[in-house]
Amino acid sequence: MTLTKLASRHLIVLLLASALLFVLRVSTFAGCGSAASSALRQATDSGFCVAKPLSSGCANCTWAYWTRYWKITWGDGSTTNKDVGTWGDCYPAIIINNPPNQCPPDFGDPYFTESTSNHFQTTTWNELTVPGTYNSNSGTCSQSGAAQLWTVSETCDVFAGASTPAACSAAGGYWNYTYNVCVASPPPANCHSHCTSNEFFNPDTGCCECSDGSCSSPIVIDVLGNGLTAR
Repeated sequence: MTLTKLASRHLIVLLLASALLFVLRVSTFAGCGSAASSALRQATDSGFCVAKPLSSGCANCTWAYWTRYWKITWGDGSTTNKDVGTWGDCYPAIIINNPPNQCPPDFGDPYFTESTSNHFQTTTWNELTVPGTYNSNSGTCSQSGAAQLWTVSETCDVFAGASTPAACSAAGGYWNYTYNVCVASPPPANCHSHCTSNEFFNPDTGCCECSDGSCSSPIVIDVLGNGLTAR
């Protein structure tokens, strides 16, 4: 087997080989660790050129699947592996018997977003990919296919490490002195822990609360005008 044929059957395109473990972006997320980042576990590669589906409208066209291999490090130090891939067209080489040329897709720079609900923070890693498209009429390669957004998320409890009143306050919470935990809601006015029959104890606030939403005494109206004489 010639080297040319061997290359055509084992085509591996290595990109960024000298930067396998580089950090693209670092963002700080208070309360859930100091930072989140992503780095390549190995170089981006492409597979073999295979026939495109008939639904593509080109019966004799081929394409190859490209993959990026990410390692995402979250703010709490945990990690997630994420493989992101998309297609790139293949087209005949100028020199006969040479392996086909490939039109690489576009991999956008990953970025992080965050959202908060109560005291739970969700950090989302995002990367946008665009397939590589070859125009046989003009002989040009472009990244103009349908874009796809790849995401992976992690949710953490902002109060998880807040084990003291000071740490709880710094995390934006309120210290529950009954259970010695950090909670999201401040204690209500007139907080007490000895509940009456129509109250229940709320461990989140460390206080008794009304079962029916109101513990006020009933309002009695003297409709007969007899001074509310008991009968």
